[in-house]
Amino acid sequence: MKSKMIIGSILTLTLLSTNINTYAFAQEGEELRSAELLIQEKFDKTELEAHDAVISMQNNGMTDEEILNWAHTMQEGTSEQYAQAAREKMQEQQLNESESENENENSFIQPRAASPAIGSKGNIIIDARQGSNSSSNSYWSVGHTALVSKNPEYTIESFAMDWSPKGRIVGGEQKTGPEMYHNRWGGKKDVYLLKVKGKTADKSEGAYKYARAQVDANKPYSYQFLNKRRTSHFYCSSLVWRAWLEQGIDVDYITIDTVVTPMEILKSNNTIIL
Repeated sequence: MKSKMIIGSILTLTLLSTNINTYAFAQEGEELRSAELLIQEKFDKTELEAHDAVISMQNNGMTDEEILNWAHTMQEGTSEQYAQAAREKMQEQQLNESESENENENSFIQPRAASPAIGSKGNIIIDARQGSNSSSNSYWSVGHTALVSKNPEYTIESFAMDWSPKGRIVGGEQKTGPEMYHNRWGGKKDVYLLKVKGKTADKSEGAYKYARAQVDANKPYSYQFLNKRRTSHFYCSSLVWRAWLEQGIDVDYITIDTVVTPMEILKSNNTIIL
């Protein structure tokens, strides 16, 4: 008898929970439902997980329109979309910035065709190519992000096991997450070099040290793309974003959500295309 009562209670709670969720979904506007469908598609989430993500954004103060715009931004990842975003940003830079602001960085633009290494300490590299990187034929759908190391011949990047360009072995076992790589981004098509606005020598050093500390700590790769604030694991853009956030500069584009992508770092108000 007790077991039947317990089973009956579980069924009642399940039905009640289902009815509450169904009611919540029914109360949503068309914009939120569209956003949830985009989240499900992009991040391979269930309907309920996508719904919870939207609720979290609402709790952070985002409007329905802002959430939908964010979801559409998450869909941006082709080389053509990156190129369009870069063109728009560079046009804006030409209108709003004097030539003198970038004159100290010009030396890092010229070596692209002649040298495999680009950038200086703390600069950000965005790879918009689909299905390849500097060392392998890895695949990702929204681009890739790297931070130029203290020695500009190297970068700090976070890869998942299957996407790692060198299948590295550490202590006899494969390792994922933040790692040091040779800087071979120069002369590559659909690769963008960014300077962080407000960067100083101290802040660049701080960003490098933070990212390097994650390498030394053997932090694993993060598959929780909806949680950029996670510091026990890192995906490529969350590592670069966090390294600069620790210096007081947010290089995300939509700053009040829980995701940061390479496209958002490219479009950020706190980065400059070199």
